[in-house]
Amino acid sequence: MTTGLPNALPPHESQAFNSVQSKIFKWYERIIAGIILILVYLNIPEYTYAVINQAILPKYFYFLMCALLAPVVFFKIDQLLRYLISPYSLLILLLISINFISLIDANKDTVELVLTRNQLLLLSIMLGFFFSSISTGSFKSIFPFLLVINLACVVTNFIAPGLMYPLRTPGAVIGRAAGTFINPTQISEVLLITCLFAIPVVSRPYRIILTLSTGIGVALTFTRGSFVIGFLLFIILCATRKMPRLALVFPTLLLLFLPVLVANFNDYLLSREDLIFNVDDLLSRLDFFQTYVVNDVSALERFEVMNAALNLFFQNPLLGAGVGYTTLWPYRVGPHNQLLVLAAEYGVTGILLWLLLAVMLWKGRYFKDRAFQHMACFIFIGLSMFTHNILELAYWLLSIALLSRPSQTE
Repeated sequence: MTTGLPNALPPHESQAFNSVQSKIFKWYERIIAGIILILVYLNIPEYTYAVINQAILPKYFYFLMCALLAPVVFFKIDQLLRYLISPYSLLILLLISINFISLIDANKDTVELVLTRNQLLLLSIMLGFFFSSISTGSFKSIFPFLLVINLACVVTNFIAPGLMYPLRTPGAVIGRAAGTFINPTQISEVLLITCLFAIPVVSRPYRIILTLSTGIGVALTFTRGSFVIGFLLFIILCATRKMPRLALVFPTLLLLFLPVLVANFNDYLLSREDLIFNVDDLLSRLDFFQTYVVNDVSALERFEVMNAALNLFFQNPLLGAGVGYTTLWPYRVGPHNQLLVLAAEYGVTGILLWLLLAVMLWKGRYFKDRAFQHMACFIFIGLSMFTHNILELAYWLLSIALLSRPSQTE
């Protein structure tokens, strides 16, 4: 008389069945990893809302991400619990807690702003958990393609303004290419970030092509801060032998012929009738690379708001002026400096948060080669001097979550 379940599989068949299940699940993880990276690094949620259909809110895409991640959470609940005590999760949970405390006696606009930020912060923890639970080898090869797609969009946007989005789209600037990001500063940051992710994936000869193409793409956004950081990154890559040292000839030639290049590009911009309404701003930005002086309207406005943020910190050094203050204040723009924003809104705690982010990136384990990890920290510190949205944008939060992963697995 036999015992056991009548439909039980023999041991060898059971193992084979489990192996098939495991392979299917791994392919599922790879597919959703690709979907998430495409959505985030091509800015599909925001672009869809701003250009294609305003009835499709960005949060719908984030809900989709959560739905795709649900099976992973179910089967890896133990890994999720461990990830919740990782440096990134603890830092983000601390930030969320401070944000909730700030809601005491807050007005309606501040409440809506803080709740929106906290939702994105929570999503970033989920994304960080997911990508830390799979090997980098299962998704890292997509970054060169994301970089090339964004570069193609930037070039297209510069050659044919209005083709990818109406010129009156909020955040768009005539002549400053932005691809699907619409905001030229944001796409310049994404180009640098994805370039760093892509370089270790490709062989050395292609690294020069990728970095030079990225430099051209950033230049077409007319974002001075990102261009300077990108230029320094190129030098660091050569100095650390991540590219042939012969590549140093390119920045050398750029510096030697910069006046001629700027003069010719000025003439080209003046010949573009479709840029006439914003050509003065573009020329003033180019002038910086000849005079190394920033005295245009945009730069002077930034100095004004940065000084205002600094004054806020000195007035409230311990607690700050409150979460979201520099977003809802009377000035037209934000301080364009993440460190100043954190100091102005969170006080000394904000400065500590910024320092912890830098240390976390320095000690992260995304890259097998520590030099690339340190370059990621450099990009964060450098770009945070020129932007104030690092903790509010999906591509920044996902990048930090990826780079700060606690262990490296190929």
